[in-house]
Amino acid sequence: MPGSPSRFASADEERRVATLNALALLDTEPEREFDALVALAAEMLDCPSAMMTLIDRDRLWIKAANDGERGEIARDVTMCNVTIQGIRTPGRGGPVG
Repeated sequence: MPGSPSRFASADEERRVATLNALALLDTEPEREFDALVALAAEMLDCPSAMMTLIDRDRLWIKAANDGERGEIARDVTMCNVTIQGIRTPGRGGPVG
């Protein structure tokens, strides 16, 4: 997965992923500070759950969650991917693609 060719390739995407990798946060152990930020966000917004996620080339990785959940999800099924790619759907700003 990490470092593999991606179907989401573009110059902007390459810069975004390079910046993410420079942060060295992917696949790291839980950190008290990030867990505290996520818990604060959930409390302030009165949400039952909150997460801090990072999107690399092919996955959404959960860095922190107020319920302790960790893991990853395939990028192509996430709403974050739709946002990053700027995909428009019919009835919501234009044609798909």
